[in-house]
Amino acid sequence: MESYQGGHPLQPSGKRCRTLTEGSGGSADYSANETLGRAALAYAGQGIPVFPLKPGGKEPLTRHGFKDATTDHAKITAWWNANPRANIGIPTGEPSDIISLDLDVYKAGAMTLEEVEAEVGPLPEKTARLRTGRGGLQLYFRYPEGEQQLKGIPEDRLGKGVCVKASGGYVVAPPSRTEGRYEWLERAPIAAPPERLLEALREQSG
Repeated sequence: MESYQGGHPLQPSGKRCRTLTEGSGGSADYSANETLGRAALAYAGQGIPVFPLKPGGKEPLTRHGFKDATTDHAKITAWWNANPRANIGIPTGEPSDIISLDLDVYKAGAMTLEEVEAEVGPLPEKTARLRTGRGGLQLYFRYPEGEQQLKGIPEDRLGKGVCVKASGGYVVAPPSRTEGRYEWLERAPIAAPPERLLEALREQSG
C-alpha cells in the first residue's frame, strides 16, 4: 500500500499548536490504496477537521459541506473508502484556526505578492504556503484567538485575483488535485496575519 509522504507542519505558533507530521497518521482499517485518504487522516490526527470534496473538483460531497468537517477517524475512513479519490476540504476560521490569503497569480493583471503587501502590510517571512491546482498561491495565517465570525473578503475586493477565506469558508488541501496537484511550498508554522489584513476582515465582518 502506498504511504502518504506529503505531510506538512500546520503548526500555529502560540497556545493553539497543531502540527501535521509525515506518515499515514491514520487508523489501521483504512484500506483504499490512495494517499488522499491517508492525508485526510493525518490532518485529522493533528486536530484539523476535514471533509470530502468531489474527485478532481472543489464541490463538497457531503450534504452540509464544510459544516460536516470532522476529526473523527472512523467517519473520515468511511468517506475515503467510499470515495478514494475525493479531494480534501478544510474549513477556514474557527474550526481550523486558519485564515487563507488566496492569490490567483496565474490570471492576467492579478496582483503580485509585493502589491498585496502594499495593500495589507508586510507579510511574515515564514508561514505555511502552498501552490493550488491552477498555479495560484495560498498563504495560511493563524485565526486570532477570541475573534468570532470573521468573514472572508470576496475576490477582487482587496485587489484583482485576491480573496481571503475565514469564517464560513473552506480551502482545498494538499495533496488534492483539480487542474493540477495542490502542493506545499513552505513548511513553516502558521504565523499571525498582518494587522491591516485583520482590520480589513473586521471591517468586512462588521
